[in-house]
Amino acid sequence: MVNFEFIEHTADLGIRVKSKELEEIFKKSGEALISIIANIRPGVAKQRKIKVEGIDWPDLLINCLNELLFLFYTGNFIMVSCDISLNEKTGSKILEAGLKGDVFKPSQENIKREVKAATYHNLKIERDEKGRYVAEVIFDV
Repeated sequence: MVNFEFIEHTADLGIRVKSKELEEIFKKSGEALISIIANIRPGVAKQRKIKVEGIDWPDLLINCLNELLFLFYTGNFIMVSCDISLNEKTGSKILEAGLKGDVFKPSQENIKREVKAATYHNLKIERDEKGRYVAEVIFDV
């Protein structure tokens, strides 16, 4: 079972995501981010492909979340679901994803909260005593 919960952090906001699968950590982190910033759940009329790299899994997670923010703020694209592939090559981790979602018209009614960026502050992806992955990310709001 995959869960995410919000973590209060001074002026910022964080998430904690748990899953047996690393791919689900990335998917649920993206879903959590979208639930923070948007009041809308669009259809799946549009698709986007992204490829993101990082030096390790936590770095890749930050880069992925910031890419979702970029698509949201520059193209008004809001992700509803995604198919993710994680790969490794010497010195880096790679995420390739097919995003499904839609373009929306921004308004005060459908934007909940501005998120400036996913940060490296207190960032972690580790395994708990049950062998599940646990990720924590703090967003600059």
